[in-house]
Amino acid sequence: MARPSRALVRTTAVLVVLLLLLGGLTFAASTFADQLTAPPTVRPFEPDSTIVAADDTTVTLPAEGFAGQPGRWGLQLPQQRHAVMGEEVARDDDTVTRTWDDFVGIAPQAGEPVRVDEFVWVGTPSARDLPFEDVTVDGPLGPMDAWWVPADGEPVGTVVFVHGRGGTREEALRFLPAMVDAGWDVLVQTYRGDAGAPGWPDGRVRYGSTEWADVDAAVTYTADRVGEERPLVLFGVSMGGALVAQHLDRAPSAALVDGVVLDSPLLSMDALLDLQAGLNGVPSWAEPVLLGPVQWVADLRYGLDAGALEQTDADATFSDLPVLLFHGDADGFVPAEPSAAFAANHPQVQYERVPDAGHVRSWNLDPPRYDAELVAFLDQLA
Repeated sequence: MARPSRALVRTTAVLVVLLLLLGGLTFAASTFADQLTAPPTVRPFEPDSTIVAADDTTVTLPAEGFAGQPGRWGLQLPQQRHAVMGEEVARDDDTVTRTWDDFVGIAPQAGEPVRVDEFVWVGTPSARDLPFEDVTVDGPLGPMDAWWVPADGEPVGTVVFVHGRGGTREEALRFLPAMVDAGWDVLVQTYRGDAGAPGWPDGRVRYGSTEWADVDAAVTYTADRVGEERPLVLFGVSMGGALVAQHLDRAPSAALVDGVVLDSPLLSMDALLDLQAGLNGVPSWAEPVLLGPVQWVADLRYGLDAGALEQTDADATFSDLPVLLFHGDADGFVPAEPSAAFAANHPQVQYERVPDAGHVRSWNLDPPRYDAELVAFLDQLA
């Protein structure tokens, strides 16, 4: 029997190597796509600091991370306890001391592990001394819980608030008083996958490609409740920004929207994948080879429709709607560059780039400034 030629052996070896590489790429892309579309878990208690000292009015922490930044922050404590930190009263080379109040459970103690919390408050709008009504929005998959927070005085308009991936309605607690005091009713909605709402039918997150229908239901509920004459604003944070964009792209009720507020919005899946690949240790040279197949697998297997999430130059989506956009330049979860490009391509966008702010933490660094910009924007639409 004749021996195979050296050329055939070499060709076969090359094909085997290519098949192995293709198999490895397919496996890696499938794994990444699975992680990308996996449902978020409840935010775990992951301490990032330790209390140095505490008394009845102040708490001292290492002056690092968010604890060392100015502004307003919460403290997550063991056993689901919580406190709200206030003004800085002292600082040295290693520690910062702040006032604290509004604690849930046993007060903070020296030596306890803590997590500095950007949500600041926990619970319902009553944590901000605001009256509210528990309501139900009829969504395409079933009933969805929501809070209706009435305006202080005669309402001039309504805001529908859409939280981010892995977040809850508690994300809205920072922003509610400014909107309510300015005369705006606020509907804080849930959507599929949330507690108080139906789950994803197949357990996969699609970043607005399907969840837009839940925003549509919330907008329709609002219009039915107050009428279509009042201005209506959509306020989306993080992935909630993608849900807002997809609603404007696809929903019949998009015509009812008069303005948009976005905070750290997801406007580009390409940019998000680039950032997340780097955070997960993917070498930069491998990203162009891997990230295309990731989107292809996510689109084919899970119907992600990643192309529809590219909104940086999507003129038709936002049309001539006025947009107020906040994004911190230290965002380590959703890159800020697409927000800058989006603002550059849409002259109706008021872009507030916030130095040193992390993901959805622009309010925390300077609450008075954020509230003033938000109210001034809403006043223009009233």
